[in-house]
This record gives sequence, structure tokens and C-alpha cells, in this order.
Amino acid sequence: NTMLMSVYERQRDIGVMKVIGASMRDIRWLFLVESSSIGFLGGVVGIVLSYGLSALINSLTTQPDQVGGISQIPPLLAVAAVAGATLVAMASGMVPARRAMRLSPLAAMTAQR
Repeated sequence: NTMLMSVYERQRDIGVMKVIGASMRDIRWLFLVESSSIGFLGGVVGIVLSYGLSALINSLTTQPDQVGGISQIPPLLAVAAVAGATLVAMASGMVPARRAMRLSPLAAMTAQR
């Protein structure tokens, strides 16, 4: 939804890019980079919150003589989560990117806001 709204709100900008010679590949790349950036940042924020919550849980439940804690997040899982969030966001950005590519420059320039 975020990316569809981005395409809708930037119709004139897309039209201008097409008129000045931006290729379909450039427009698709713009939206895919934007969607994957949103996914990457969301994944990083999620991992930071997860590590913080895990530390809080461990501090509340760990006994003084106990090593480790009940909540552990392997680093490989954290990396995979961020990579997965980025890939899902990029995949979900394909439909809005395709819509932006197919937008007629004339229709984009005359679009009402």
C-alpha cells in the first residue's frame, strides 16, 4: 500500500522523468530500491527491538548462578530476518513499479492531485 500510494502521489514526477528520457528500467529501479530500503530499515528496527526485548526478558528471568538466558537470538537468524524482510519488500514493490513503468507521460502530467 505504501508503494502504491507513492506511485499515485508522484504521477507528475514519473511523467517528468519519462519526458526527459528516463528509461523504464530507471523508473522500475527507483521504486524497487525505495521498497527494499523500507524493508531493510524495518528489518533492522525489528532486530534491534528483538535484541532489546530478549535482553530484558533475560535480565528478569535469569538466576544469579545461571549462565545465558531463556531468550537467545542467533546472529545468523538476525541476518536472515533482515534479508527476508528486504526480499519481501522488494517483491511487493514489483506491482507498483510495474504500474509506474506503464504510466503514460501525458496522463501523468495531466493527473489531478
